[in-house]
Amino acid sequence: MMKVNGGLPIVDFACWQGEPPERQFLWGTMLPLQQTTMLTGPGGVGKSLLAQQLATYAAVGAPLLGMETARTKTLYITCEDDADELWRRQAAICASLGIPLGELSGMLHLASLCGEAETALATFKDTGEIQPTARWEQLQADVLRLGIGLVVFDNVTDAMAGDLNDIHQVAEFVNLTTGLAIRSGGAFLLLHHPNKAGEEWLGSVAWHNKVRSRLVMRRGEAAGDADLRMLSNPKANYGPSGSDVPFRWYAGSFVTDEQVPSTYFKDLAESTKAASDNGLFLACLRQRSKEQRAVSASRSATYAPSEFAEMRESKGIGKDRLKLAMNRLFALGVIEVGDLPWRRTDRHLAKGIREVAGDASKPAGDGAGDARQTGAGNAGDCSANSNQVIDNACGRPKANWRQTDPSYYVGEGAPPHGWPAPSDDDLDWGGDDAASD
Repeated sequence: MMKVNGGLPIVDFACWQGEPPERQFLWGTMLPLQQTTMLTGPGGVGKSLLAQQLATYAAVGAPLLGMETARTKTLYITCEDDADELWRRQAAICASLGIPLGELSGMLHLASLCGEAETALATFKDTGEIQPTARWEQLQADVLRLGIGLVVFDNVTDAMAGDLNDIHQVAEFVNLTTGLAIRSGGAFLLLHHPNKAGEEWLGSVAWHNKVRSRLVMRRGEAAGDADLRMLSNPKANYGPSGSDVPFRWYAGSFVTDEQVPSTYFKDLAESTKAASDNGLFLACLRQRSKEQRAVSASRSATYAPSEFAEMRESKGIGKDRLKLAMNRLFALGVIEVGDLPWRRTDRHLAKGIREVAGDASKPAGDGAGDARQTGAGNAGDCSANSNQVIDNACGRPKANWRQTDPSYYVGEGAPPHGWPAPSDDDLDWGGDDAASD
C-alpha cells in the first residue's frame, strides 16, 4: 500500500502479484491471525482456564480440543488471579500435556495484574478520543520485544476504562488491539462477561460487530454431567461459523472425551445414578416427615428402604437401591438418627431418621462427596510485582506434576475423578458486577 500526500493508505495494485495470501489461523478456524477475537460465557464456566490452556498449548504447538494450534510465543495477562493461582492452574494444564513447567520457558509468559490500581489499556478523553495508557505501551513493547504471537487479556472490563455501551469507544478500543495483532503478525484474544440480562456480552453491539471472530463457552446440557462444556463460534468472518465443540473438565484442565480414561463414563453413569437415588431417598424422607411418620434405619416395621419402596416419590427404584442411598447419605452426614420435631401420644419425642440441619443436605442432590484435590504448593519467592512477567525459568521449587489418580473417587455419588467438578466459584475467579466469573 502507499499513501498519497500523507492521505489514506491507498492500495498500490502493483504490489499485488500472484495469488492473494491464504487466511491464517492460530487455533483451528476459531482464532484468525492479525485480528481480535472475543471469548464470552457465563460466570464460572471456565473461560480463564480455557484461555490459559490455549496459551500453553499454542506455546508448544499441541492440538487443543481436537483443533491444531500454530506454535508461537504466547502471553496471558489476567486481572483476576494472582501469581499463585496462575501457578496452581498451570500445574494442572502441564499435567494434562505430560510436560514439566520448564519446557515452556521462553514460550509461555504469564502476567498477573490482580490487585493493581492501573490495569486499563486505554482511557477516553472528554471528546471521546481514545487515549492509550502507560500499561498499553508496556504491553505493546513486551509483545514486540519478545515476539509474542498470541496475547490473551482477561478481561475487557479491566482493559477498557471507558463506556462499554458506547459504540464509538468500543470500535476504537478493538481497533487498538487489532492494530497490535497486525504489527506482531499474531492474534489478540479478549475475555468478556455476559450482562445481567443473560446476553452473551456486556455492553454495545459493537463488541459483536467489530471483532472478526466471537466465541461462546457454555455448560453442556447432559443431565448429571457437570463437567461437560461446549464451545461455539456464532461469528466467524474468516471461517465457518455455527460449530459446536464438546469438551469436558477433567483433573484441572479441559480435554476431549477421547482423552479421559476408558472407565470415566462408566463411573460417571454410576455417579449420576447414585446422586439421583440420594435425591429420591430424601424426597421420601421429607414426605414422611411432612406426614409426621417416623422411619427407622434398622430392620423393623418402619425400616426406611422398605417403607420408601412403596412410595411414589421413590419412582420405583426398589428397596436395594434405597438402602444404598441411605448408607451413602449417612456416610456423607446428610441424614442422622435422632429426635423428630413432633411428639408421640405419651408426650415423648419420636425418634427416627432425620435430615441434618444446615447445608449438609446439599451433597445429596449434587452427588458431592469427600473428593480430594491435589495442590501445587506455595509460589515461593517468585511472585510477580506490578510490572513483572512471570518467567517459567525463575527458579521456583518445582510443582508436583503427578496427576490425580483418575480412578479415584469417594463412594457412589462422588465425582468419578480425583478433583470435584467445578462450581461457579471454582474456575473463573473474580469478575465485574455484571456477572462475577
